[in-house]
Amino acid sequence: MRKTLTYSFLSLLFFSACSNESTSIEQRIYEDVINEVYSEITNDFKNLNDTNEVLINPVDDHLDSMTITRLIKDTTMNIADHRYELLLELNEVLNDSLPASLKKISEGHKFLLIDNKNEIENYDFNKSNYVGSSTLSKVVLSETMDNGMFYVDVQFGKNRGFGGFIVEVKKESNVWVLSQVLPLWN
Repeated sequence: MRKTLTYSFLSLLFFSACSNESTSIEQRIYEDVINEVYSEITNDFKNLNDTNEVLINPVDDHLDSMTITRLIKDTTMNIADHRYELLLELNEVLNDSLPASLKKISEGHKFLLIDNKNEIENYDFNKSNYVGSSTLSKVVLSETMDNGMFYVDVQFGKNRGFGGFIVEVKKESNVWVLSQVLPLWN
């Protein structure tokens, strides 16, 4: 009985450590690339000021996984094996909540991401620097933990821009960098 309890306890500790490690990696990825991602995906958008507030849905937004499913099944895309596996996994976690404080990460950058549910409920949508809303998915990682992928959806309105993007990141010299942005729709 004691061995079983000890084994169960050790298993729980191991699972918790792995879960926390994944969360901290995801937090680090957002810290390293999130502002570059928003600058990249809005590069061709119109009428964006120097500072912009973007609301990030902090709860499940039920992102449409059909777009990712179509991408996976599109034989003309010639998706490499590592991308295919990440896309399958991304499709599974698309609507999971994020483990990061995006507002804290984005402070002092061009896009201030507001992801606090209470703050959003009381938000002044008539602010001059409010540009629209966005939804982010969790980050999925390769088995080697040096490549990742997540989905960004932006709705800045027809006068500014909108679209859905797959974001690929990779680890270089212990820092996560933006590898590629793949527009899925706009």
